[in-house]
Amino acid sequence: MCGLAGVFGTDIDEDAVEAFRTIASLSYLRGDHSTGFADYAKDNENRRNFREVTVKKTLNASNDFYSPGGVFDSHVRWDRYYHKKMFQKPRLCMSHSRFATIGKVSEKNAHPFIAGRLVGMHNGTIRSDFEGKKEFDTDTEALYNLLNKIGEKDGLHQIAELTQTAFALTWINLDKRTFNMIRYKERPLYFVKCYAKDLCFYASDRQFLTTVLPYFNINATPELVDVDTWFSFD
Repeated sequence: MCGLAGVFGTDIDEDAVEAFRTIASLSYLRGDHSTGFADYAKDNENRRNFREVTVKKTLNASNDFYSPGGVFDSHVRWDRYYHKKMFQKPRLCMSHSRFATIGKVSEKNAHPFIAGRLVGMHNGTIRSDFEGKKEFDTDTEALYNLLNKIGEKDGLHQIAELTQTAFALTWINLDKRTFNMIRYKERPLYFVKCYAKDLCFYASDRQFLTTVLPYFNINATPELVDVDTWFSFD
């Protein structure tokens, strides 16, 4: 049981980042073997060496990773989201708290995995064999390499046809500049749409959303992501 958490949209302000950080921090309750983070941001200041996507993976539990002054603050937040004391809005923040099932506990096996132009996370376990699985330490790394190799649509279809599979997936496609999510019936994934702003939060655990978001004046009811439906957001 791993934990996914994130926020995406065009109105990710400082409060939205703080809400995301708090939700992601709680995800250690779903897995504390490692924490991984990825984001997508556009640079409006033409900063040298600025990258659209950053990835950070550590063996810290998420409550440590996202603690004030922790990994998220020191390696991501202040470097990427602030320039000349001005807040630069990211378009996406995504987090993964790992409970290891296949593959040893290591930074390498922490999510997200980068496969070509895909950056992806996974809650679940794929025990059945599939193309390329034996070439990697974890089912998740093998999964995203499959999607990169044969295409997202064909890869998702192949995985969904397996007899021993469970997944909720969130990933970035850098070529298409899209954020994507899909879940199979065994793994929950909840979302909250903020209609006052262009924002959407998501998490594996409904209670994380209902506990945190009201403190940020977001009172919408979390909904389950539809099963077997691939959502892609520009």
